[in-house]
Amino acid sequence: MIMKNLEERLRETGKLDEFNSDLSKLKDDDSRNLIKLVLGIALNLHENGLENDYTFYGGYSVLMHLVNTIGKGAIYGWRGSYDLDIVCNNRIRYHLQRYIKIVSDRTSPNIRGKRTIRVKPKDSEKSYKIDLRMKEAFKNEPHEVYEGETEIIYIYGVPVKALNLIKQFKSKLDTNRGLERDDIDIVNLLYIFYRKNYECIEIIKNLEHKQKQRLYNLLKVLNENYISKNVLFIKGDNEPLFLNYIKNFKDRVRKEK
Repeated sequence: MIMKNLEERLRETGKLDEFNSDLSKLKDDDSRNLIKLVLGIALNLHENGLENDYTFYGGYSVLMHLVNTIGKGAIYGWRGSYDLDIVCNNRIRYHLQRYIKIVSDRTSPNIRGKRTIRVKPKDSEKSYKIDLRMKEAFKNEPHEVYEGETEIIYIYGVPVKALNLIKQFKSKLDTNRGLERDDIDIVNLLYIFYRKNYECIEIIKNLEHKQKQRLYNLLKVLNENYISKNVLFIKGDNEPLFLNYIKNFKDRVRKEK
């Protein structure tokens, strides 16, 4: 039902052909289905008055910011991810059960308030993982936890609520799993800051000591080849200017950490 509703909305707004054409350029069905899931879930929750009860974070939140900044070309070159991350409450969990097939629902044995569900979209042979950080992990409701730290991003005209740019950047810096995809997200978020003309100090002043250290450790090993390979540059953009932005960022973090 979620996917059908998304299709109907895109048809009504005249964006369905464009959407299908763009997703057809992706290399695998998983990325295609997960992008549909993000937009389908977000649209459903907003249409049912539940926009205050959820927030996307993690990889697909980063992707939403990339698309919002550099355009839909970000979809083609993005690193990919095979699960979704949502902060929500039980109202969202029970609501989703009415609109999409949930094939499993388990609590995490290690992380308080975390549940992992697997959903199977219509016409899909596979199920996909969604990690839910429930309100039990916090003292307050999700919308109170991130008060002033979320934003609505419109993708193909569909409203998607995600952590705002600064909060998503800090969240990624807190993720220290040693995975390259987290480093790639951090560098691409820096590119967004660059495109939006953020001053280095404007960002650094929002970081805690451990976040500054994590950022500095990454910046000091970055090289031109890594950036050229992994940053989703806008065509014709001036890479040397961004490289200089990274250098200035590294120098300022070293002084501030």
